[in-house]
Amino acid sequence: NLSATGDSKSLSTNVNTGIAGTISGVYDERKSNIEFNGKSNQIIPGTVFAGNKIKNVVVSNNVILGGQDTVLGKISFGNVNNKTFTTGGYLTLKSNAINTASIGDLTNNGVNSGNTISGNVTVERFLSSLNNRAYRLLGPSVNTTTNIHANWQEGATSAVHNPTPGYGTHITGSLIDQTNGFDRTITAQQSLFTYNQTASGWVAINNTNVSTLNAVTGYLLYIRGDRTIDLTSQANPLPSTNATLRATGTVQTGNQIFSGLAGNNKFSLITNPYPSAINWTSIQTNSSGISLATK
Repeated sequence: NLSATGDSKSLSTNVNTGIAGTISGVYDERKSNIEFNGKSNQIIPGTVFAGNKIKNVVVSNNVILGGQDTVLGKISFGNVNNKTFTTGGYLTLKSNAINTASIGDLTNNGVNSGNTISGNVTVERFLSSLNNRAYRLLGPSVNTTTNIHANWQEGATSAVHNPTPGYGTHITGSLIDQTNGFDRTITAQQSLFTYNQTASGWVAINNTNVSTLNAVTGYLLYIRGDRTIDLTSQANPLPSTNATLRATGTVQTGNQIFSGLAGNNKFSLITNPYPSAINWTSIQTNSSGISLATK
């Protein structure tokens, strides 16, 4: 049963279709908010939502995804404790020029506890680089078990391979295509770096076909655009396009530890480890020994 109140909808009753708790029917929730608050576990097949897209999701029950779903807005938990949103590896947090989906506070400002998100999540990040090639500071927002190449390079087999137009980017660092996972350029200029707090400098990633992405590691990546870019182009100005990077892995919740940070007024690179909006000023206010760098 689906009941609507204004622009919000609540899916509160399980429909029995051979498997207890399976939701059936087709609902268009691309502009609506939906809350799962049934009295027993709710299983959501991939055919339930039109276009496999939902605007906002409130989890007030144990929910299991059984097919691909894309969230356009925010995932949050209701006034509940010890509930689990099991993704089954089917959940995507969408990012585009208008909005980037996120996960809200699982604890409702500390009132509730034990709520979790289980399973892999694909987190997208839209980067507008039209006519503006640039280095970008990035965090993947997940811990991946697959390598950087499989995620930010879309698993491409060569520098001219574009598996999913609009997604992925080139990561360079070799004269020979796909050596250590890199896309070939005539200069072999490396384009992906991490920051070494001890040496106070940038260090190039030495491969993308073995190294994985870590949510507490910040990266500096030169974004030319998506993988439609011709790396041999001599045009002036050099071409650039919008690009969407995506990474699939487990999201981090609770306290996260950043080790090896530099002291004595030296810089450290600290990423946002969550696919969520955070307030850096609040972090500074509630911490000691941290000063935020400004331009």
